[in-house]
Amino acid sequence: MLRYFICLIIMVSFFAVGSLSQEESMKGISPDIIYFNGKIVTVDNNFTIAEAVALKGKKFLAVGKNEQILKITGRKTRKFDLEGKTVIPGIIDAHGHPDEAALSELFEEIPDVHNFKELLGWISEMAEKKKPGEWVVHPKLFSTRIIEMRWPTKAQLDEVAPDNPVFLDGTYGGMINSYALRKCNITKNTDHEGVLKDKNTGEPTGFIQRSAFELLKAIPKYELGYEQKLDAIVNMIKKYNSVGITGINIGWGGPSKIKIFQDLHNQQKLTARVLLNIHLWQLGINPDDPPEEIRNKISGLGFYTGFGNEWVRVGALKWHMDGGILTGTAYLREPWAKDYPDRAEEVYGITDPDYRGVLLLTKEQLIPVVSIANELGWKFTAHSTGGGGVDIMLDAYEEVDKLKSI
Repeated sequence: MLRYFICLIIMVSFFAVGSLSQEESMKGISPDIIYFNGKIVTVDNNFTIAEAVALKGKKFLAVGKNEQILKITGRKTRKFDLEGKTVIPGIIDAHGHPDEAALSELFEEIPDVHNFKELLGWISEMAEKKKPGEWVVHPKLFSTRIIEMRWPTKAQLDEVAPDNPVFLDGTYGGMINSYALRKCNITKNTDHEGVLKDKNTGEPTGFIQRSAFELLKAIPKYELGYEQKLDAIVNMIKKYNSVGITGINIGWGGPSKIKIFQDLHNQQKLTARVLLNIHLWQLGINPDDPPEEIRNKISGLGFYTGFGNEWVRVGALKWHMDGGILTGTAYLREPWAKDYPDRAEEVYGITDPDYRGVLLLTKEQLIPVVSIANELGWKFTAHSTGGGGVDIMLDAYEEVDKLKSI
């Protein structure tokens, strides 16, 4: 019953905004705003539901009963009757990509398909609209989220799009058809760990893992001007706000992405606070780079974890440990394909009985980078979805902690 639910979201900084005590509020400090006659969800230790709240600037002045709060009304205090509606604290999205989401459907809507009939029908329709040789790309499709619980086969894709390359992008894995294989010169002789091949013939099956995405050629990309990007992000964050989200921990980026959000804040267009993790790929840092080179690149940034203000703040340095659960590329603690050989091959194209997933970093590669980050005042995090990847990351942390406490 939404009409009785959310009247407003109190947008308080998720970094370190304090609140004034009730006692301080009674010492001649008049609130700017009072919301009363509502259900104020405090999320305190007792999950108290108050009736009214008084705000001064960006801080809570007092929370309590209607009568108690209305007593401290000042000459310039604005009062809003909530008429029984509920007020909640702003919600924090712990891992989001609002900038990428803003552009994802700017030109074409991402098709919402649930089964092979819908998916293959959409591919056929797109192939009819495009010229022969033009890509048909589904930009966000996970095989384990459709009813058949697997990718369509290369032959099925060939049947509905014989004259167009097809790419079903699942972020950490995907599927392409025969035309795409030919266009990208991917054959049985292609020596690439991300190209999965038939165990009997050695021919590419069409399954590709993320590392092989680099082999795909001439997939069209839309180019936007800087101001267009800013406008798209503003509109996306308003959608976040509409469901109560007022803070976003952005998964990854670099200095250029920090500038985007700083510019939005300076233009007074940013309506959610952001914490931005810095990905080492964005800094041109690779796992086997010499430690001194890594140190120079990180120290040369001129910022560190916590840098910024309450609206735009720098988070941790970040790397990728493995792939994703949905595409069978998360690095697990034990081999799993040997227990389910038929399903492993059918769903993910995996035939190796010792397969545990895709590991992108070893403990030995992590230790010097995490150590340098720790010395330079950075927190460190990683994309790690499999238990095996998490174990390696924690082992590296343990070693670094012996050198200097994390």
